[in-house]
Amino acid sequence: MQRYEKYAEIITTSEKKRRYGTLYYPIPERKSSDLYIITKGNDRLDLLANQYYDDPRKWVILAKANRLYDLIVPPGIQLWIPYPYNPIEIDTKFTDKQF
Repeated sequence: MQRYEKYAEIITTSEKKRRYGTLYYPIPERKSSDLYIITKGNDRLDLLANQYYDDPRKWVILAKANRLYDLIVPPGIQLWIPYPYNPIEIDTKFTDKQF
């Protein structure tokens, strides 16, 4: 629940109930341990997230870092893979909610 409180907008409904809005992940800073790959024809962000982060749900991190808006990745582009991804490390640097 803590990440939702940090990265999501809290919305109060007309019935005075609270709910969470869209969850925004921070864009990590580039560092020397990051990986760069050239994509192939069958690459998808969820599969790459599973390969590098052991969690396909973290595809959003790759999408945000590379300013992509779909799971399907065009072949032949250089893709930045923030590695290792540690959200605690960048919590204090989170300032931008723009995708």
